[in-house]
Amino acid sequence: MARYFRNAESLRQDVVEEMEQTGATAESLAEKSGESPETVRFLADHGYAPVGATMRILTALGIKPANLPRECVTCRLEDR
Repeated sequence: MARYFRNAESLRQDVVEEMEQTGATAESLAEKSGESPETVRFLADHGYAPVGATMRILTALGIKPANLPRECVTCRLEDR
């Protein structure tokens, strides 16, 4: 079933909760998703990352999103 995220905080909470439940680390998710550990940590800390990165990390966690927070659409990690 797809998960609906009210905002970036709800996505952040789900990512952190899923990581804790599965024992996933930023490094293991980075390897599985093809993203950097820094991007995984950014998503877990802030609840958003660029759309493609967010989708790859959520897929690696087994999370199917019904939507993404609007911050994902405008996020450019090189700007931080």
